[in-house]
Amino acid sequence: MQKVEQDFFEEFKRLDALCRDLLSAKRGVSAYLERMEQAPAALLPQVPGWRDDYHALKHLRWVRNKIAHETGFAGCTPGDLQRLTGFTERVLRKEDPLALLYQLERAQQGARRQACPAEGSHPSKKRAAPRAGGPAPQPQRIRLCAAVLLALFASLAAYLFFLPR
Repeated sequence: MQKVEQDFFEEFKRLDALCRDLLSAKRGVSAYLERMEQAPAALLPQVPGWRDDYHALKHLRWVRNKIAHETGFAGCTPGDLQRLTGFTERVLRKEDPLALLYQLERAQQGARRQACPAEGSHPSKKRAAPRAGGPAPQPQRIRLCAAVLLALFASLAAYLFFLPR
């Protein structure tokens, strides 16, 4: 294995570990590519270089697999190493495609919240003051707690009623 292949392989391992950590996944670069494939198509044109990055990352993964599984593979170029290193640095700076997509989605969610206030937040509607212990309980939680308490009470009553004397 030549020096460029060794350096490429080490840098790929670094990127793969970084992607595993960022995505909480077992397969780092592959999981990154899968997330790119699952991204909403309507937002992709707004992320600069999305398509080029996707194809470059697929190519870099292919080169890594060739180095790992074929003896004597000499298809890795210094340009491949440069692209890989550049992509790793962009991930670290949060300038990679998924980071940019996340930033775009957050900005759009914020704009939607400002344009369309949540139900009950209209100034004409009075809100109950929040409790000191946190947000007000939801009706589903109240019903669930009531059902659990009722079941416990019924079990206790049955136990006491049928208790041998």
